[in-house]
Amino acid sequence: MGKPGRLINAANIGIILALLTAVATANAQAIPGALPDATKALSHGEWPAYAGTYASARYSPLAQIDRTNAKNLHVAWRWKSPDMAIKETKPTVGPSFTNESTPLMVGGTLYTSTSLSQVAAIDAATGETRWVYDPKVYENGLGLPANLGWLHRGVAYWRNGDDERIVILTAFAQMIALDAKTGKPVPAFGKDGRIDLAEGMRRPVDRDYYTMTSPPVIVRGVIVVGSSVFDWWGKRPSPPGDVRGFDVITGRLLWTFHTVAQGEEPGVETWEKDSWKEAGNANVWAPMSADEELGYVYLPVSTPTNDYYGGHRLGDGLYGETLVCLDVATGKKVWHYQLVHHGLWDYDPPAAPNLIDITVAGKRIKAVAQVTKQALVYVFDRVTGEPVWPIEERPVPASSVPGERASKTQPFPTKPAHRRRLRPRRVVHAAIGARHAPGARQCRWRQLVWRCHRSGNRPALCRDTAPADAYYDSQAGAVAVFLRFHRLAQLCAGAARTAIAEAAVRQHRRHRHEHRGAPLARSGRAQRGDGRGSKARHP
Repeated sequence: MGKPGRLINAANIGIILALLTAVATANAQAIPGALPDATKALSHGEWPAYAGTYASARYSPLAQIDRTNAKNLHVAWRWKSPDMAIKETKPTVGPSFTNESTPLMVGGTLYTSTSLSQVAAIDAATGETRWVYDPKVYENGLGLPANLGWLHRGVAYWRNGDDERIVILTAFAQMIALDAKTGKPVPAFGKDGRIDLAEGMRRPVDRDYYTMTSPPVIVRGVIVVGSSVFDWWGKRPSPPGDVRGFDVITGRLLWTFHTVAQGEEPGVETWEKDSWKEAGNANVWAPMSADEELGYVYLPVSTPTNDYYGGHRLGDGLYGETLVCLDVATGKKVWHYQLVHHGLWDYDPPAAPNLIDITVAGKRIKAVAQVTKQALVYVFDRVTGEPVWPIEERPVPASSVPGERASKTQPFPTKPAHRRRLRPRRVVHAAIGARHAPGARQCRWRQLVWRCHRSGNRPALCRDTAPADAYYDSQAGAVAVFLRFHRLAQLCAGAARTAIAEAAVRQHRRHRHEHRGAPLARSGRAQRGDGRGSKARHP
């Protein structure tokens, strides 16, 4: 699921360069699914949404800066985040990975979020701060937010006549509506401008495991809200990743879409042994897209709990790792397509789908394209959900982990053509620490699961896990990766250690004997055992 800093926003660069000079005459171009006002805003040098418009095109028609004069650009101003002052006076707030926010620009004002979920309005010409709103979510005593801690990607802008609002989804799940002119909360929205998104779910949600990192989309007066949910078992059942729609004026909840099918809903049959009752996640952490003309919103849904082990949730598991299209007015599903069946590899969609208008075999198609971590692109008619080009179900290797049952096939698009042939890769996910593994009944297991590329009899560890010790046990069929990142999920030891873990430890000792100088792995104890973990990845 995305890594810190990997969500590189070309929009960021494009906006900043455009603001360093006066806005020139633009080559206006229609944006798929965008209303005329959005297209007009782009042509005037504005950037009213996270990716320019909700089509997620990241396209600007500005033409003043080109290859002939880019060398003449220089820094006009620098802006210092208000987070810096807070961290200087409150060092216990903790670190943040990076500034991932993409500012909006409307009417000569930049609107940006900060890593600590503050919101700032900045004069685009001078860099002077016009206002800052601090929700002080870092004072709630909960420490770092789930997954990546203090990280935020941006805000949403909405206007109706003279009513202009900035909406932020903060860390620890607060939705706040601000007056875009003053930075003050809108009193009529929720309770004094704020809504607690951890409330009103279909089951209680622990704030330690539920947060927000990406901006919402606002279409036809509806704020569509996703979430970032801790990806491993922390407490059971896991927090749901349901997507909700709220009235932009009052903040009233309008609808909820269950990303894990419930009760008698279609899709519940894809969860064996009623595993839908406890399964959570399947959240939408990445930004969403929307067709404002159709009134449809497109959700890149992530993996159900756990990202790397599914023995407790056998079956395809709708709507995990699925592109879902909803009617924004009702929250009803229009269509869906599952990109990964029974996900085991953290292969959830890492970005907003792109709305594109294309011509295929002489036919004009309103399409939507979803990129994936596997370097695949799935393209659909965004009205009907029909694949533009055939998608084939191809056989894939079975899992060798006890209790696990990988899907026999996975969908592969036949077009667009790949630049290189994707070679099959044996992906082994470790059940070490899996609460549902044999012999683990006496322990609240913390999941430690990772993937490894196997080359011959020796693994080549994925680079994003270093520094680490790793080994491969061909008989046990498990890869164990001992990571020393702070707050990593702990491995259980003693009576709860499974036969898999014991075999893996013996193999690890042999591996260290053969390769002297490798750091010694901890014997079942991590630096912290609060079960929340810290991962080099998204939300």
